[in-house]
Amino acid sequence: MRKSFLLSAVLSCAVTAAMAQIDNRAVDLWLDGDDAAALPELADAAEDGDTEAQLLLGLIDRDTVPGGYSRYVLSLADQERDALLRAPVRGGTRNWLLEQNGDAQAVSDALFNYRVALDPVPMAVALQQEGEEASASFLLWTVLDNGRFDRLTTVPAENYGLLDMDALEWLRAYQERSDKTLTMTTVLEDDTPGKVPGLLLLARLAPLLGLEDKIRPDVRDTIDVLRGRQPEERGATVLDINPWLDQLAESDPHLDALKRYCDICPEAGGDTMCMSDALAVISGYRTLMTVRSPIERVIPAEAYFTSDRPVQLLEDLVRNRMSYYPGRVNSSCIQARMSEAFQ
Repeated sequence: MRKSFLLSAVLSCAVTAAMAQIDNRAVDLWLDGDDAAALPELADAAEDGDTEAQLLLGLIDRDTVPGGYSRYVLSLADQERDALLRAPVRGGTRNWLLEQNGDAQAVSDALFNYRVALDPVPMAVALQQEGEEASASFLLWTVLDNGRFDRLTTVPAENYGLLDMDALEWLRAYQERSDKTLTMTTVLEDDTPGKVPGLLLLARLAPLLGLEDKIRPDVRDTIDVLRGRQPEERGATVLDINPWLDQLAESDPHLDALKRYCDICPEAGGDTMCMSDALAVISGYRTLMTVRSPIERVIPAEAYFTSDRPVQLLEDLVRNRMSYYPGRVNSSCIQARMSEAFQ
């Protein structure tokens, strides 16, 4: 009930008056992970002209994560999948994002094209302009996380707030500090939004700014784990770092979803390896960031992250990656869940 109320409240503010709203029941079912019930209702609404249903199905159809990775979708035959997720057109089906016009055209173009953009910065601006802040921020963050801080100079002056993304705000606040030394104590005491993605960007930027000695060994080891790697024995061990990940989850929605994934196991309180092992399996926080609200025009980030959907997506993502993950998983929680999945 709380989730439905929250979704109703944020939807009323986030959606333009020109766009019809999906029945909350179908969205709630999808957020609860009940694809078998939700997708037929969304498909019916989309064929009846509901733009929001069309946009959501378009993202579910085109994305592995965050939209479409689910056991139910993967269990369908191609024809069944297309009937649920795509627009019926002459001679077959087509992604709903390619069928838009009018008020939804610009957001459809931005959402469909950003994955294949040769120049991601203009696409990030286009997404930001359409209110798709999660996708816009993630797109710009990946550019910077690749070490391309020079691309910030190509962001146009009219960027609709793109440069105010939480990770960059955290970096600006860090640069203004008189004492730039970072220990895990100072990191954990900071509850600023964007702290974790900002910290990862700082680690990329530190060699250029001569700040490497300001990032203490315990923080560097934690960054290694967030990157999906084992710490390099500078100080902390994985057993030290897992409680820190637990605390970081209090102010980071992505890590909070991972913590909820780990907390499902009855013995989760005694499993000190789940979060770090899961990060290793999925290749780190960068992959974790892809588990985000697929389209904020329909499901704002606040409603998405209070739902069961990101936890289920992590379940599916870890299970899928475990089939070819070369490392050893020590987490009893992950071992038990994988044993059940592959029986």
